[in-house]
Amino acid sequence: MNDEIRNIFGDDIANSIIENMVEFLDKMNLTPEQIAEYIGEVSESTRALILIKALLDGNEELADKISKAIEFIELKRIDEFKKSVANGTHEDFFANMTWPDKCSLSVDMGLFRAGIPGEKPLTKEEQRYREIIDNSIQKDIEKEALSQGFDSVEDWRTHNAKHRMGIETQTGMNILLYEKDDYKR
Repeated sequence: MNDEIRNIFGDDIANSIIENMVEFLDKMNLTPEQIAEYIGEVSESTRALILIKALLDGNEELADKISKAIEFIELKRIDEFKKSVANGTHEDFFANMTWPDKCSLSVDMGLFRAGIPGEKPLTKEEQRYREIIDNSIQKDIEKEALSQGFDSVEDWRTHNAKHRMGIETQTGMNILLYEKDDYKR
């Protein structure tokens, strides 16, 4: 939501909306459960901005409520995802979810730990959840690459890497990488 607002109206309006949301939540004196209902449909990045704004305002009580609300939202989303897998409706569950939010779901469920030394391995059920999420993310990435006119995800990634390198070079952040390359020649 916040990205769409920024694209249409610019940073000032987007920041104003976040400020107004925080102000509203503070004045309403809602419980964490009520806040979860209010902010549950906005993107994770917008929820994070709301929390950050409350913290920056020094409103620790509200920030604590927002943090608890975000935790409720995450737990509810995990429960809904598991139910959708059991019912075979996980594609419908993912229909309006961004791939970054799907990545966050995987992290919230602890599915990122696969292959990390010292961590317990994923159960078969957790492996299934991870595969379902990873496949959905991959489909989203493929759609994104194709929608931008690339023939493959690899072509899209290569383009993005080159673009990022160009930006870093323009800002002077990539100078050391070029110096290292010069020594190899």
